[in-house]
Amino acid sequence: MRTASRAGLAAALLLVCSVLSAQSTEIVFVNRTGATIYFLYTSPSTADSWGEDLLGRTVLADGATHRARLNSLADSYDVRAIDANDNEYIIWGWRPGDAPRVVLTTGAFVGAPTPSAAASAAAVSWLTVVNDTNYDVRAIYVVPATAASWDDAEQLLPPGDTLHYREDFRLEIDVERYETMVYNVMLVDVDGDSYVKRGVNLELATELVYSLDDLEWR
Repeated sequence: MRTASRAGLAAALLLVCSVLSAQSTEIVFVNRTGATIYFLYTSPSTADSWGEDLLGRTVLADGATHRARLNSLADSYDVRAIDANDNEYIIWGWRPGDAPRVVLTTGAFVGAPTPSAAASAAAVSWLTVVNDTNYDVRAIYVVPATAASWDDAEQLLPPGDTLHYREDFRLEIDVERYETMVYNVMLVDVDGDSYVKRGVNLELATELVYSLDDLEWR
């Protein structure tokens, strides 16, 4: 009786998984634009909006792939990507049945930001932090390089989040607020140890890789 119940439960779970799979679509994106993609959106071609950013707190480097599952089942999808320079790429009407992957290339380039959008984007700069310290990180602090201490530093890792070893996180820095492009950036791990890079120029750097070499003893 118990064996039969377990068999029935297993069959029911398989049925549920099968139904959920049939109502979703898995898409593999390939970045061949020559630039790092910071934002990635897609939606059924019949939809009126793009929906949420599929990359979350990660980025899609040139040559890399990203796999996502959409909670929808449609004949065709539209895809929109924005790179580190706010250039936009759009693919209209991608059909899952015709191609196994969405390949983003310069052929999908739509254009650079308009002057008004560029002015707005200039107020914000993005920086990718890569945790290669061997430890999980619980906080990321950013302060202008001219600051005398970390007392006024901004903590940019959302409360409760953890940047695990070998994960990366995309920082959004309000450069208009600080009126500078040069910052000190500090990671604090779960043991309270600090890893610091100083004098980071956001006009030159788009990614920081932290290792044990950046450990700063206090």
